[in-house]
Amino acid sequence: MKIIFVGDIFCGGDLLKEKPSPKLIQIPEFYEADFRIANLENPLSDWPGVADKCVIHAPTSAVEYLKAFKIDGVSLANNHIQDKEEQGIKDTFNTLTKESIQYCGAGKTLDDARKPMILDKGGEKVAILSYCDFAKSYMSQIGLATEKSPGVAPLSYEKIIEDLEKLRSDVSKVILFFHWGREHTWFPPQHDIDLAKKLLEHPKVSLIVACHSHLPQGCIEHNGKKAFMGLGNFLFPNSFIKPPVQIDYPKSALDYDITHGYHTVYKLTHKRWSKWCRRSLVVSFDTNADTVHTIFAEQDYLKPVTRKIVPFKRFYILTWIYNNTGRIYHYLSDLWYKYVVFKRLFLSYRFYIKQTGLRIFLSKVINKIKNKVGIK
Repeated sequence: MKIIFVGDIFCGGDLLKEKPSPKLIQIPEFYEADFRIANLENPLSDWPGVADKCVIHAPTSAVEYLKAFKIDGVSLANNHIQDKEEQGIKDTFNTLTKESIQYCGAGKTLDDARKPMILDKGGEKVAILSYCDFAKSYMSQIGLATEKSPGVAPLSYEKIIEDLEKLRSDVSKVILFFHWGREHTWFPPQHDIDLAKKLLEHPKVSLIVACHSHLPQGCIEHNGKKAFMGLGNFLFPNSFIKPPVQIDYPKSALDYDITHGYHTVYKLTHKRWSKWCRRSLVVSFDTNADTVHTIFAEQDYLKPVTRKIVPFKRFYILTWIYNNTGRIYHYLSDLWYKYVVFKRLFLSYRFYIKQTGLRIFLSKVINKIKNKVGIK
C-alpha cells in the first residue's frame, strides 16, 4: 500500500475562481498512490455565522476540489475546523461523509473524534490517528470535543497511548497526524520533538506527520522511524481578508492592499503567501517495503497550482539540526521564535500605519501611554 501525506489544504479563497481539476496538483506521485491524505484547514459549510476569531472557511460546494484531487481522507484536528461555529463542523462531517471522504481528528463527541481512519487495501489495514494541540500561548482557541459536543481530538500522550491500545488487532501499521507547534518558524518546540521521539518508540507507531507551521520544517529520525514536524502549506490559495482578520469573498475588489503576513487588517486586503509558505513536503509511505520517501512541492505565487520541485537544502539542514544539536536546540528554538514574534509585530505595526495613517497610529500609542500612567 502506498499512502501520500500532504500538509494544509484550504478549499477556498482564490481556488474558488478555478474549475475543480486534478491539473491543479502537478505531482505525478500524488496520483499514483493508493491513498491521499491531507490536513483540511477549513470547515465546509454554508452556515452564515462565524466564530469570534481569525477565521477561514469555504462553502460545501468546495468539496468538489477534494474530489478532483482524489483525496481519500482528511485530518480535521486543527484550529480552523470550527471557524463556522458548531454548525459548521457538523456541516463538514456531513459533506465529507456524503462524498465518501474519510476523516479523523474531529467528531460529534470526544470518543468519535478519537476514532481512527482505517485504510484498507487487499486485506491490509493501516490506521491514522489525528490530534490537535491546545492550551498553549501559540495554540489557543481550540474547540475540543467533549462527551456531548463536537470538536477536535486533544493531543495528549496518555490519550494517544489509550487509542493505540484500543486499535483492532488486524491493523498492521499506525500513522499519527498532528496539528501542533508554532506558526512560521523553522524550529519546533523542544517538547514536541521529545514527544515525537517517545511516540516513535511505541511498536505500533510507524510514522508521524504534522501541520500548523505553514512552512516545511525538518524531520526527526529516531528508533528507525521518522517524524515530519511540519509539512507546510500544500495547496493554500491566496485570499481576501476583511477587518479584523476574517476571510472574505467580495463580489468585486478594485481597491485593496496586499500583505504577505497574517495579521489584523483595517480594510479589504489580499493575503498572498511568501515563498517558503508556498513550499511543502509530500510524504510517501510504502507500507509493504516499510519505506518513506520525501517529495518537494511549491505553490505558484498567484495561481492555486502546486508543482513538484527539486529538493531544497533547508530541509536537510533543519533535519540535521533537530537530530544533532542536543541541549543547545532548546535555546536555539526559543531564541528564533522570539525573533519571529518581534518581526511579525514590527510588520503588523508597519501595515497598520500604511492602512490607517501615522497620525492615527501615534494617537493610539499616546492614548495607551496615558491610560497606563493614569493621565486623562
